[in-house]
Amino acid sequence: IPFRKMDSEGCNPFDRLFVRLVEANEVFNVGMDMETLDSTTKRAVDLAHRDVANFQAIEIAEFVDNTWKLLPESNIPLQKKNPYLLSEFHKALQGTHGFLSSLDIDSIFYSYEGFPKNDCINSMRNRARYNVTTTCKYAEVKLLAIGIIEAIATLTGGDGPICLFLGDLPSPNNQTPSFEDALPPIPEKMTMRGSDDVFRLLWHGRSAETCFDIRNSPVGAYIYHTIGDAGVDRAIRHLECPMSEENSLLLLREIPQQVLKHIIDACAYFAHTRRRRIQILRQRILSW
Repeated sequence: IPFRKMDSEGCNPFDRLFVRLVEANEVFNVGMDMETLDSTTKRAVDLAHRDVANFQAIEIAEFVDNTWKLLPESNIPLQKKNPYLLSEFHKALQGTHGFLSSLDIDSIFYSYEGFPKNDCINSMRNRARYNVTTTCKYAEVKLLAIGIIEAIATLTGGDGPICLFLGDLPSPNNQTPSFEDALPPIPEKMTMRGSDDVFRLLWHGRSAETCFDIRNSPVGAYIYHTIGDAGVDRAIRHLECPMSEENSLLLLREIPQQVLKHIIDACAYFAHTRRRRIQILRQRILSW
């Protein structure tokens, strides 16, 4: 069972496992000597580390890919072939971000009686810390991006299918227009106000395809390169799921008007049935 913490006496899960093995050996008269009990516990450490090996992935894209593949497991709407709602994707991202942001990195990898060695366990934890921190920020920007789209939806008729505002997912037999084609190009040479790795994940995309989300995040990349970490941190304070009209307005006010204008225009291009209401919202925003 991963992510268990040290107890009040400073014993980690494998210290406690060894104690239980000793007790079981005595109660059931198994006949294992202490050396065997010790080596068995170390084998358990090795097995447990293999189970969470993804956390120390050398390539951040690999860690993000494997994290993203887990989203449908706990979010049934993402398993369906039918379009899911903006709020349903928002909720899925919220769960992933919540898990990553609250995860105690030191509870991922443990050592027992010097196995693995200190330098090895420190290296594993450092890599896990980087992967989790970077992916947490990536999920945060994705959350903000979908929150902005959901806010636009909330203020123009309410929640709706994600494909209504962002277009259909591309497939070999369905090459639909891309949302990013409706956004201004991002300059190749620019001053980054955040993590280069986070921006690359947003702009170039994850390594693997999924059936519920495009690999890259054009809205996220566009926002992140414009407002950076500080702007993202300010804006996400107004996120809630589902979005209320009050928080939708507060969120949109945090986004630079020029950036927001392009996102709204792109939504109007895809959401034919709401185009008039989206255009009215655009005029309202430009008057702020």
